[in-house]
Amino acid sequence: MTVLIILATWRLANLLVYEEGPFSCFYHLRRLMGIIHDDDKDPMGDNGSFLAGLLSCFDCTSVWVSAVLVLIFSLNRTAPLLWLAGSAGAMIIERVTWQEQ
Repeated sequence: MTVLIILATWRLANLLVYEEGPFSCFYHLRRLMGIIHDDDKDPMGDNGSFLAGLLSCFDCTSVWVSAVLVLIFSLNRTAPLLWLAGSAGAMIIERVTWQEQ
């Protein structure tokens, strides 16, 4: 189960800190929290608020995401972990095996 939590934490923290997400939902969430983006919608800083600080640092975000996932797991609700861990595993395999065409 530890591997599932690690993969799920990485996947969710990566979504929150770096990715636009479906319908740009994570981009909009970061903007609402005070993250500043460049013209390509890539995060490039924050406005100094507490919430922006949480979402501008992958390491910080992963601490809080992991805590929430451990709480969910302790309630014996593994479906979200499997969903996020499956995505993380697929992304890791794709990044390791992808060769530029």
